[in-house]
Amino acid sequence: MSATITAHGQTSAPINTAINNTLTRTHINIPFTRLYIIPPENFIISKSLNGLDKGNTATIKVVDNLEGNYYWEAERFTKLKIEKKGISVIDLNKIKVNGYPAKIVSMLEDQTIKHLTILFGDSTFATTITATYSLNDEETEKEIITSLNTISYKKNKEIDPFESAYFSFEESNSKFKFSEFRPNAYMYTINGKKLKNTGDPLIAIYQYPVDKSVTPGSITDGIIRQFKHPGTKYTIKNSSSESISGYDAYTVEVYPQVQGKNNGVLYFCVIIKDEKAIDVKGIANHDIENNLKEFRKLVAAIKMK
Repeated sequence: MSATITAHGQTSAPINTAINNTLTRTHINIPFTRLYIIPPENFIISKSLNGLDKGNTATIKVVDNLEGNYYWEAERFTKLKIEKKGISVIDLNKIKVNGYPAKIVSMLEDQTIKHLTILFGDSTFATTITATYSLNDEETEKEIITSLNTISYKKNKEIDPFESAYFSFEESNSKFKFSEFRPNAYMYTINGKKLKNTGDPLIAIYQYPVDKSVTPGSITDGIIRQFKHPGTKYTIKNSSSESISGYDAYTVEVYPQVQGKNNGVLYFCVIIKDEKAIDVKGIANHDIENNLKEFRKLVAAIKMK
């Protein structure tokens, strides 16, 4: 059985209503996920997103939320809610992926960009695969749909988030220990405890490829702008472009003020080696000086791969 996907009035290749595959030698594992797929022709593991890309012309992004809930996500995955974001829904169907309930939606953005998204999972995880390509590129669309029909998901696969990490450091010298991996984010808490209280200090390390023209300072400026909220004043302290372990780096402390009172500290550090960047965010709402010392200690120990 198959579900026909239409593209702006044109009928494309069918997506199977029950995608269920065994692994073959041509399947590859998407990093940081439990999903396997046979890539479309000329698609490779992407350097700019978690998934595959075909140069600058098409992408397949995979987000494997190991602590998600498909049923919660599916409630938001409706034609009405998607179109409220300004994106036109062409088709929305229910299918199955490896026996898990799933939804597939075909969308059109700005009358030129096509998105094809599959959401599947159960009450313990939610996985999203989004293919993006030009509306008029029918050949790429056919190749993508053929590839999506090869999806295989191994729920029991153990994921080693450090296998593809850009960095390493010796944890024994810091009170912050690895706690969990979230999509593209390494979370560190005191003694590695699970995040339960949003007031607890934490360090999040993100990684992504960068163009050689960008600098740690320019990336940090953009990050700070994203963190700022209307009505909140910020004091910038101790900004520095001094290198860290020989790598280009930029560090800065941001002190938010709410109703005239200091409200903790945000510590930012961006380190770049070649075309790889890591973005370190330390957040503390109390014991500011001691936590800042710990943030700086951890950053000083980082080694780029």
